[in-house]
Amino acid sequence: MNDFIFPTVETDPANEFEEDIDELNDDEILDYRRQLDKKKKNLKKLTLDKFVKRLQKKGLSQDAISNYANNFKALQSFIVDNHLQPVLRTVHNRTAFQMPGDDKVRIIIDSDILFIREDSFDQQRPIRDPHEWHRKDIDSSIDNPYSLLRKGEYSKFPYSVMEIKIASSVVNNPQSKTHLWVSELTNSHLVKEVPNFSKFIQGISTFFLEDDNLDILPFWLPELEWDIRKNPEQAYMDSKNKRLKELQQAEILKNLKKKIGKTIKSSTDGNDTKLDAINELDDVEDLDADSSDDYVDDNMVAEGSGIVEAASSPSPVITGSSKRIPLEPYFPKKKKKKNGLTDVLMPIFASSKLNGYESEDEEVELPPGVVKPQQLIRQSGPVRVEAKVWLANERTFIRWLHVTTLLTALTFSIYSSIRNSHFPQLAADIAYIYFALTLFSGFWAYAIYHKRLELIRLRSGRHLDGIFGPLVVAAVLLLTLGLEFYVGVGQWKLKTGFSSVTLATLPETSQFNDLSPVTQWVLSKLFSYTE
Repeated sequence: MNDFIFPTVETDPANEFEEDIDELNDDEILDYRRQLDKKKKNLKKLTLDKFVKRLQKKGLSQDAISNYANNFKALQSFIVDNHLQPVLRTVHNRTAFQMPGDDKVRIIIDSDILFIREDSFDQQRPIRDPHEWHRKDIDSSIDNPYSLLRKGEYSKFPYSVMEIKIASSVVNNPQSKTHLWVSELTNSHLVKEVPNFSKFIQGISTFFLEDDNLDILPFWLPELEWDIRKNPEQAYMDSKNKRLKELQQAEILKNLKKKIGKTIKSSTDGNDTKLDAINELDDVEDLDADSSDDYVDDNMVAEGSGIVEAASSPSPVITGSSKRIPLEPYFPKKKKKKNGLTDVLMPIFASSKLNGYESEDEEVELPPGVVKPQQLIRQSGPVRVEAKVWLANERTFIRWLHVTTLLTALTFSIYSSIRNSHFPQLAADIAYIYFALTLFSGFWAYAIYHKRLELIRLRSGRHLDGIFGPLVVAAVLLLTLGLEFYVGVGQWKLKTGFSSVTLATLPETSQFNDLSPVTQWVLSKLFSYTE
């Protein structure tokens, strides 16, 4: 979880609140004030005993209620013993970004941050009434409460704060598209990473920088005096250097794990080999320390997440006691394969819009001592899926039933008209083929419906598309139509005596002249081709 700050447009808090009030009518303003007054009354009357009674009415266990009560008493004692008092109020607009049904990445942006003093350190002229826990002047029911703020009582933070929460599955897979997208976002030239940023600490340092009430300054305070925006080109170069450093360190650790694994298996030169591994670890630390001046610090944020090829810079080298092993490039060499018919056709039939996105079913190497859980966290809670997902699955099932109904009608129509057909044997064969296709369509509709239903319930990231069923139906229909056309034309040629006809004799046949011009042209081309 990282915090980032980026510049925003400065606005006057009084004018901003005035614009929000102007958008409301009189009834909405009156209702809003009533709600505030009601909340104030409830806050004054709320005590520990009443809070415990509310928890008991909700049906919580006695252990949970005791835990809440103990936390309440401990916090109250800490405030009283250390003589703490409210000194700061933070007002901001919060916007959260998250994919529906996907908790891998969650981004929270706090903009228009306003710090307001609420201390009573000055006994002669206190900003807040010492007997109240908040400022009653700006919480009063007036049209523009921020107009009561005097100079020095408020401060507008010139940046917005962005907090990124990433799931461990994304962190452990640095080559996934989600991780690369987050890296590109955090390496932008418009943001700056500030670890452990706190709006409370920033507000305290803003108002009480010259007082004795502040023991230590935040480490990011000097950097706020300069513009955090950077040149995009310089930010891109810094990002490449940082990325290259990470790739080199990852490759070094990967080779070390392999060598340590071989060391554990070997039993002949155990002590000497372990000593070599320890020396290599020391070399890695030295390499990391030496490269700190050549690359950007980890806390610096730049634009882009471009990956530099290994050939663009010399590969790092691990030195042991008597060995010198150069590292292989980060990107593995692709083996050349002979493209057969399967390699050419399978990407066409197996292509999907979801290809290229990482799958949650990919195998992940777990560290020693970590066991894969039987039930994932995303599958433990209640299933919360949008209604359109269920309806889309049911709609697809209904469409397949519609296709099955059409095939059923076609099958029995052909079967009932066998006696009146010119080719009874062909009609019977086609009817049996369509009957088998009808059964396949019904079973496929039922199977694919339940398969997708199970994937939705499990919140699986697997693909929901199924191309086998439509391909089978289309192929069988084309095959039967072609077979019927071929057999029908062949039988017609035998009955009419056109088996060895030429273009010169076609116009002299009376039956041929009775056909339409288009049919005559098609038959002439067909017969000329067969001969």
